[in-house]
Amino acid sequence: MGSLSAANAAVFLPLLALVAGRYGWQGVAVAVTLAIAAMVPVVAILLPESRRISSSRLTAQPPTEGDRRHLAIRSQSR
Repeated sequence: MGSLSAANAAVFLPLLALVAGRYGWQGVAVAVTLAIAAMVPVVAILLPESRRISSSRLTAQPPTEGDRRHLAIRSQSR
């Protein structure tokens, strides 16, 4: 996980510094906003949704306490 953070810093920080040099901090804010906006549909498409969660939404029944613990532990193990 640390290598991914270092790779991101090595790629994006120089690009953000270039944008800041040309357009100022407002340009950096716009660039980061556009990058996040571009990633939202990608994450929405690629992120799997659990059948248990979607079925509880369809029946409008809140998950029980045991389900919440199970989902929390399961989400941390991915």
